Amino acid sequence: MSLASAFLLNQVEDVSGDFAALENAFSQAANLTEFDAAGAAGMLRWKRNARKPRLVFNQFVAPYEEAKAWEFPPEYAENPETPLALSSRTGCSAPGNF
Repeated sequence: MSLASAFLLNQVEDVSGDFAALENAFSQAANLTEFDAAGAAGMLRWKRNARKPRLVFNQFVAPYEEAKAWEFPPEYAENPETPLALSSRTGCSAPGNF
């Protein structure tokens, strides 16, 4: 490893390559399965997606498509649901907040 490619402590790491790689799986929010407006909380369902390469009119594209787990035994849930809670910030000193 050269000194130019070494990762230094407190240096920002570029993770954009992980999103362009075709072999990675991604969990993307699919829908809100339940939501309580009074409590501002609910459950969010995630879908497992992967980038699928396509050749369309002489252009190479790799859109996200739903992907099934192929590991055995499965390490992660296929379409997990996680709790979601919304809250508002008060006293925020954002520009324009007087």
